[in-house]
Amino acid sequence: MPGYGYAKASKTSRFQWIGLIEQYFDSRNELRATGILVDARHIGLENDIVLMKWLSEQGHPWFIVLTKIDKVKQQDIAAHEKYLKQEFEGVKAVFKTCSKDGKGITALLAYLKATVAGAYRATSE
Repeated sequence: MPGYGYAKASKTSRFQWIGLIEQYFDSRNELRATGILVDARHIGLENDIVLMKWLSEQGHPWFIVLTKIDKVKQQDIAAHEKYLKQEFEGVKAVFKTCSKDGKGITALLAYLKATVAGAYRATSE
């Protein structure tokens, strides 16, 4: 759901989306992890915080993908990562990525492959 926080929609539509999102997560037993895309320039947006708190409360495994790290100072990225890990105990991992140079993508893909492989092993036993 990239961009759901910036979508031009009425509050009524956004409220309906919440119901659809909850229904999706409740009905997807095969879902192994959820990645939350967070623009590294805008840590702490209300929509992101609400979603991360909800995922933590539901016990869904989830991780954060910080995007656009090339546009933020390294010390700010480190501070953002520390904040996210402290504020949201349910987060499994934080990946720092940049689509321009591919930084962090290899680690993210390895995590996804390991998560999926672990799921297949668990279901095949």
